[in-house]
Amino acid sequence: MTRFSSPPLCRIMSIQTTLLLVLSEGRNGSAIRRIGDDTTTVSAESLLSVNPAQQAVHALKGKGKLGMSLQVELEQHRNVLVVRLRGELDHHTADIVRFKMEDAILRGRCDHVVLSLKELIFMDSSGLGVILGRYKLVKSRGGKMVVCDTQASVKRLFELSGLFKILSFYETERSALASLEVVS
Repeated sequence: MTRFSSPPLCRIMSIQTTLLLVLSEGRNGSAIRRIGDDTTTVSAESLLSVNPAQQAVHALKGKGKLGMSLQVELEQHRNVLVVRLRGELDHHTADIVRFKMEDAILRGRCDHVVLSLKELIFMDSSGLGVILGRYKLVKSRGGKMVVCDTQASVKRLFELSGLFKILSFYETERSALASLEVVS
């Protein structure tokens, strides 16, 4: 049996940005494989003989966890476009948001945008870039963009990036809409 060196060997790799694979030493030389919330104990030999990325992909395909994506819902309220994002906004899905929002802003009669992130579970810098770009587009047309209903991790990303210095934040979609209808 192959033993891991001390301290325990730990490999972390990202697959698609939707899962995290961690291999670490368990008792008696076994290895513990963690994929998302799932934990499996396997022998060290089997881990060394199979590509960990392939192993993780096969495991997640079987459990239906691979392929977490993003859903974009657009709704018009008078002159306000409400954009609801569900899932993960990352470099794989950023273009979808960019194109859908730009199309709705340029074709529609919307002056303002409410970005509702209640069901957005993950966002990276690509997502921040998309939001900043759409903010600039809306502002150049004389409108305003606001953010509402963010989860704690996404809200923290906004705070760290400084976007809340230029974007207003509201606890609910209703309060965000109310604030923009006063502006219009």
